Amino acid sequence: MVHTIKKITRTALLAFAAFSASAFALPAEPLPKSRFVQNLEAGRKQTLVAYGTSLSAIGAWVDQLRAVADQQFPGLSTVINGAQGGANSDWGREKLEEKVLSHKPANGANRRE
Repeated sequence: MVHTIKKITRTALLAFAAFSASAFALPAEPLPKSRFVQNLEAGRKQTLVAYGTSLSAIGAWVDQLRAVADQQFPGLSTVINGAQGGANSDWGREKLEEKVLSHKPANGANRRE
């Protein structure tokens, strides 16, 4: 029985490793650049607002994005963290104007062409 459990565990780990490798594999060709990046490369100032719950409110990714944007495009990007930990969909709907739209974020920055 112990041998069977070890074999099942080993099989599960191998399957997970294979899935993980394929799930996170880089695409064969580079992804197209977002409109946000295209506009920055063209010298147009852009505003990006992170809007969500605790993953955005206290997560490091917003500050990291801001640092990279400032490094790559000095003076052209503004990254605002409008997120709120513990928020829900009602909060998101109620605060959209105040936390996002009032900052006039880049139009279509998250869409790819």
